[in-house]
Amino acid sequence: MFPDDIRPLFFEIVAQTDLSWKQAVRALELCIDCWTATGDREQILEYPEFDPSAIRLVVSMLGELESSYRSIERTTLSSEQEIAVIDEARLSELDRKLLPPDGYETHSSLGDTHVPFPKLHIFPSATAIVSAIVDQIDPDTADRFGIVLAEGSLYSALIESALEAREIPYRGGPGFEDDDDVRAFFRLLEATFSGSDQRVTEIRPVLATAGIDLPRDVEEQRVDSLEPDQLGGYVEFQEAVDEGTFRDVVSVYESISSTGLAELRRELQNLGILDAQVTEDRVSRFRYYLDAFTVPTDSSATDGVLLADATSTAYVDRPVVFYVGLGPEWAQSPPDYPWIDREAYLERDLERFERLLQNGTQRYYFVQETQAGSDVTPCVYLRRLRDEPFDSFGDLPHTRYGGHTTSDLTSPFPEPDCPPTPPQRIETISQSRLKALANSPRDAYFDRLVQSPSSIHMVRGTLLHEAAEIYVSDPSILEDQRGRVLDAMCERLNPYLSNSKQAVQRTYLKVGLDAITAYLDENPSEEGRYNTYDHRDHENELATELGIKCDSQLTERWFESPSIGTHGYVDLIQSETSIVDYKTERVIESVTYEAAGCGKCVQHNRDPARRCF
Repeated sequence: MFPDDIRPLFFEIVAQTDLSWKQAVRALELCIDCWTATGDREQILEYPEFDPSAIRLVVSMLGELESSYRSIERTTLSSEQEIAVIDEARLSELDRKLLPPDGYETHSSLGDTHVPFPKLHIFPSATAIVSAIVDQIDPDTADRFGIVLAEGSLYSALIESALEAREIPYRGGPGFEDDDDVRAFFRLLEATFSGSDQRVTEIRPVLATAGIDLPRDVEEQRVDSLEPDQLGGYVEFQEAVDEGTFRDVVSVYESISSTGLAELRRELQNLGILDAQVTEDRVSRFRYYLDAFTVPTDSSATDGVLLADATSTAYVDRPVVFYVGLGPEWAQSPPDYPWIDREAYLERDLERFERLLQNGTQRYYFVQETQAGSDVTPCVYLRRLRDEPFDSFGDLPHTRYGGHTTSDLTSPFPEPDCPPTPPQRIETISQSRLKALANSPRDAYFDRLVQSPSSIHMVRGTLLHEAAEIYVSDPSILEDQRGRVLDAMCERLNPYLSNSKQAVQRTYLKVGLDAITAYLDENPSEEGRYNTYDHRDHENELATELGIKCDSQLTERWFESPSIGTHGYVDLIQSETSIVDYKTERVIESVTYEAAGCGKCVQHNRDPARRCF
């Protein structure tokens, strides 16, 4: 039949009736299905469970609106014409209305020659299958190949990505709703309606698609806590959503992303909402429309690899065809409608499957015996085509491959021929760096390449460190201005918190300040020269925000000892034999070791009394 006719019918129904979009979609789907299966537009009204007012209204409109279904119902070919019908059993009752009562020839697309059961190629993984296939294709020969696979499967996504990576053209892939900019447009709309607790990390990929790049260190912050200049064009997009129409929002997106959304504008116009105010309900209805209908695109791609859906295709017009998966999803399940003969439906689908497996002059069948540790169940139709019983693909004629095929793909990060500079010899390492390397060398090196985002735990720890440094430098500030200091700390932390959690974290910071001051009052530091430790410029942002000086000689002192291979900052020098390191971790006993660069012993305390926060 002609599924493209359904969308124009839907447009007319929602424009001329008060039916909701969901009611219109459901009624239209049922009426068309029954009309096609029975050949009678009004047959659906004979079933009491399918006789509500919405169904009656749509049945009546289908009798008046122009469509291919109505044209077929009113057309009969003359018996004087030479008519040949291929695979007559596959015609629906509505299709048969085209045929004269007699005088036409019938032919089957299946010949009399017996075709042996296909030999399978069993691979250990989906990526191995994809590599084996795309290694055989190049842009110049792409239009000789067809690939049959279940739409929406893992194989589908991998095949499309691999073809795109090699710049091999293909047809039958992602549709209108899968376009990157269409998806980003609606994801930004949804983000705008998501409330105040939206995090930058949740929408960063969408912002990147729209050409909006945010610094990595704000990843965990709420979107609404950022300044307008940080959000760039997203602010303009939000304003258009709040005050404008869909036409305005589409125009703003096109402006900030430097792309065109003509097809999206066309669909909004067809639905009559292009000049309507943007609301969350209208956005939800449009997403439902995209889920319900296949929207055609203006893509000019007519050549390339043909990607065919295994559940709806019978013919693949390509000389070389790859069949991928052959799992249970390759068989259709008949809809649970009273006008559907389940037995006849399954028999027709089996014949479709049998024809599908015989396309192409060269055919290759790729499967996995297991996926994620579980056995893959072969398509039930394979059992109908083979006399001997079997349980898995391994019981069928096959060739097994042990690993990935060789690929000519080059790495996106090619190694240079020779290092531009000689490697730097590392003499010392910090405790935190050593811990990261011990935990995961790969993650540790990635941290050097990619800036890690600030998290609430990191910011809170930094704030308490800075508050402790201020107290050592001038205790009167926390004694006289504790509320002001606490307010400044909360202001730094609030962008990472929802409104409901801000009061809890304020209490957390208050307890931390109490613990810091209590410990430092009980254990005052001893003034001294401490020449073993160096001064390095560092900024106390909390002190800067409060407009106060913080210049203690006992805090944030740098040490470096090549003899033991370590370096780092000391939070507080308490005495010649004791240093303090603020942590919120589990209790660790005091450790005594030789101080860097001198013969004295230093006690590194982490007892309960010194666990300040």
